[in-house]
Amino acid sequence: MTLTSYWMYWKNALQREDFSDFEDCLQDECAKQIHADYIVTRNTSDFSTSDIPAIIPDDLLKILDNSK
Repeated sequence: MTLTSYWMYWKNALQREDFSDFEDCLQDECAKQIHADYIVTRNTSDFSTSDIPAIIPDDLLKILDNSK
């Protein structure tokens, strides 16, 4: 990945006003770029405006358990 690619994530995150926390917004931008299915966090409310669904760790474990 190039510096230009990283700058694109930062630029998008800096321009968004729907997140109160820059780092959470940056995580959302990165998750979109890698086509993530979920953002796993203990604070799902921090990602209420996220483009990627936020789930708690226990939910991820359930998803992984059901995929066996």
